[in-house]
Amino acid sequence: MTSGPHDFLLHVAVPNVDGLYAFVIDRLTERREVADVQTTTVYEHVQSRSVSRPAGESRRRGAGRRRET
Repeated sequence: MTSGPHDFLLHVAVPNVDGLYAFVIDRLTERREVADVQTTTVYEHVQSRSVSRPAGESRRRGAGRRRET
């Protein structure tokens, strides 16, 4: 279910820009039900990995350690 001006949101995984082009042009726009297509490209997907830390341990590596010079 979407809100706003868009009826559908598709997540398409393709190997490259040519694959995206082929999907949009050859598959989507060939359908008479499709009046308009807008694309947004994600160049990189960054996953956040949460790590459990003991209470009181700092998030930054080395934080709270004193450097000896």
